[in-house]
Amino acid sequence: MFAALGIFPGIPGVGGFLVGSPLFPMATVHLANGALVIRAPAASADNRYVHALRLQGAPHDWPWIDWKDVANSAVLDFDVSSTPDPTWGAAAQDAPPQLE
Repeated sequence: MFAALGIFPGIPGVGGFLVGSPLFPMATVHLANGALVIRAPAASADNRYVHALRLQGAPHDWPWIDWKDVANSAVLDFDVSSTPDPTWGAAAQDAPPQLE
């Protein structure tokens, strides 16, 4: 289910999500304190590459979303395409957090 939403809790014990690409144009996840709305108008089986992500309307170039950023309601807007974008989330500082 998470992978189909375009986010996945990929690091056990760490509050946050790895970013993938949604399979649905829109989904709403009801949370205890609000809702997480995921929008990807071009989502399809062919359009599986993230080209841009906005969190609350602001660009989010990091392939990791902290739980604190979505826990009390948030909107994620994905721009997806059928071709990869080698620049999105590719910088070393864009890597998900590491457990030490």
